[in-house]
Amino acid sequence: MNLRTPWNRHYQTEKSRQLYPDENLVRLLAAARSELNPENASALDYGFGSGRHLYLLQEMRFGRIAGCEISEVACEQGRQSFPEMDLRLVTEAEITGAVITEAESKLPFDDASFDVIVCWGVLHYLSDSGRMRLLEEFSRLLTPRGLFVGTLRSNRDTHFAHSDVSDASMTLFSEEDARTLLDRFFKDVELGHMERTPIGKLDQRIAHWFFRARRS
Repeated sequence: MNLRTPWNRHYQTEKSRQLYPDENLVRLLAAARSELNPENASALDYGFGSGRHLYLLQEMRFGRIAGCEISEVACEQGRQSFPEMDLRLVTEAEITGAVITEAESKLPFDDASFDVIVCWGVLHYLSDSGRMRLLEEFSRLLTPRGLFVGTLRSNRDTHFAHSDVSDASMTLFSEEDARTLLDRFFKDVELGHMERTPIGKLDQRIAHWFFRARRS
């Protein structure tokens, strides 16, 4: 199965159409609002999915908003909802790190293009090589002292095996794993942890690390 298949299937379901942003991301961006001056800032939402965080960035009045997504279904929905935004469909080679030339290894944006990069619910689905390559790209794309916020699935999670994308690959991270990964490419790394149980399924835990970091 290719990487697009589970996500195209997921974004055709009603449950995927989330409208409200993650409250942890709202807090992270609100805390940085004064230094960002959003009207003059640019933001990239990598793996924008249902577009719920594109709405958030729009509400915060970022001057330029771009997005990347592997699902054709989600990308088409995003372009219909946000025709003014620069939304790109990324290739499997870009996701897996299985690139042939230097040009293929780069996302289609110039160096230091973004003041903020959001990567919510993406990194833990990538291969080790794809994850490392993508973080290196994020470091390239951020402005000096640019803000990187995102999530990594926690090793306390027990829910993934029961989800509708359980046929996608997944890496779970301890706190040490998360810090080691992020410290390779960024500085001022700070972690938080969120955990919840689905209603009626108290034996299952959905758990993520969320983080903020700066370009080194």
